[in-house]
Amino acid sequence: MSHPRTILDGLGAAARKSLSQNFLVSPHWAEKLALKALAVPADAVWEIGPGLAALTTPLLKNAQVPVTLFEYDRKLSEYLRGQFPQVELVEGDVLEADLEARAAGKRLSVLSNLPYHLSSQILFRFAEFATPPVQMVFTFQREFAQRVVAEPRTSAYGALSVLMQLQFEVEKMGIIPPGAFYPAPEVDSEALCFQPRGKALGPAFRAMVRGAFQQRRKKLLGNLKKSSPGMDWEESLESLGVDPNARAEELSPEQFFKLGEQRGLFIAEPNSRV
Repeated sequence: MSHPRTILDGLGAAARKSLSQNFLVSPHWAEKLALKALAVPADAVWEIGPGLAALTTPLLKNAQVPVTLFEYDRKLSEYLRGQFPQVELVEGDVLEADLEARAAGKRLSVLSNLPYHLSSQILFRFAEFATPPVQMVFTFQREFAQRVVAEPRTSAYGALSVLMQLQFEVEKMGIIPPGAFYPAPEVDSEALCFQPRGKALGPAFRAMVRGAFQQRRKKLLGNLKKSSPGMDWEESLESLGVDPNARAEELSPEQFFKLGEQRGLFIAEPNSRV
């Protein structure tokens, strides 16, 4: 594969900082991530933001199921159509697409070198599917990845940690140095693999967890009363053996889950692993 700078020059384009465009140039990481995306039984593979096809090339070389590409940048979309005319490409903002309807009835594997500024939005969009993908392989800014896998009583632990760890088995695939990208970002990246545990986390539960961490320096009880008034949170915490003076970061994901169960915040049945 030609260097991204050469390809971009030929397209009359440049890496756009506003779109967090850092193109993968490491063959090792391209192969590792693409093969991981294909390592589970699936009916289709989606790649979000294929860019200049560093991941797409090994993905298509090894895929036995249909692959769909989602690309926002018009010039990059033109390039991808020229390189892979046989592959379905959806152009535009992936967050505006009806992804869940498109994925209906499919065992879906998702792969992306995520734009840093959209990491949270894209991750939660797929996580909140009624039936989430059977696997997601995402590359994040390392600081964000550390928040996903953080343990209780650490500064990185928060609502993101609780929600992702309850819903998914999260595998750390490794740290990717800046030199693996062009242009090189100022920070390390990290690849994570998500596979669903089978727990359905409804909107009411998600809101409770986010509310619990809304003001980190304040007590959990006060945050819960403020974000979800009208409930006897003190009694709920005491019945679970949680000190009402505790702060949100002291509770494990499972304790949050039990708190949600007690308050009847789960309406949907847990999703089974497909």
